[in-house]
Amino acid sequence: MRGSIFFLVLIAFGCSKSKQYDTVRIYGHAGTGLENISSVYHDNTIEAVDLALSMQGCNGVEVDVQLSADGDLWLFHDAQLESETNLSGCIPDAFNAVLSTGKYSTLHQEKIARLSDIDTNHLQGKEIVLDLRHYNECDGEYVNVAQIIDRLVDLGYSSPKGFTVLVNVSLKEWIQPFLNAGFNTVLSIYSMSEFNYAESIYPGIYGYIMKNSDVTEENVEAIQQTGKKLFIFEVRSPKMTREAFRKAPDGILSDDLRTAIIEKY
Repeated sequence: MRGSIFFLVLIAFGCSKSKQYDTVRIYGHAGTGLENISSVYHDNTIEAVDLALSMQGCNGVEVDVQLSADGDLWLFHDAQLESETNLSGCIPDAFNAVLSTGKYSTLHQEKIARLSDIDTNHLQGKEIVLDLRHYNECDGEYVNVAQIIDRLVDLGYSSPKGFTVLVNVSLKEWIQPFLNAGFNTVLSIYSMSEFNYAESIYPGIYGYIMKNSDVTEENVEAIQQTGKKLFIFEVRSPKMTREAFRKAPDGILSDDLRTAIIEKY
């Protein structure tokens, strides 16, 4: 009898938790997570993206996107290639022929991937967040935003079929070009004063991304009341995950995808 009561309590608790968090969408940060030693694959690889999208309860993925010297889009997080791969330099200075030989210094030696390598069939019914890098640390120059937009259009990301694309920018000057091109544009911010400024200048913006440590539950509610979306990143531990869920954002970019799914459901 006691066992039956305990089981019913567990079911009730699980259903309550799922209902409480049912509006919060879960995204794999850079595939299955950044700085996650338990990840099977390196971040921003096709293997990591495919694994994340195969998990029941995962609503999509976030990937870091950089423009190469010949105008293609590659998935890579760091500023310089030598930090993680057998190559050196920066992606904006590298040509596709060289980048195609790049491999991560990991057990699986995964290849550096292009955005075009992602199988959009795996994205059906899901969302992809493109974190677009605007700065070339090797030459100290800004990247050509028009080239990025043109390539995204060529790849069909401006009018996706069966999935949703969000472009995340951290340079305010990039907001309007992406809005003009018809993209759901999300801005990375670090404070509510940045939010208020952006709202006054770019009313057409889709939403915002903030660090878990920079945002409160009240901030989330204030942003959502304007009709804009808010996504939280730097969600690594179970404690951080529970904290992020309690704030009830529109989405969590999780560095521990399995934990986020367990916590939600």
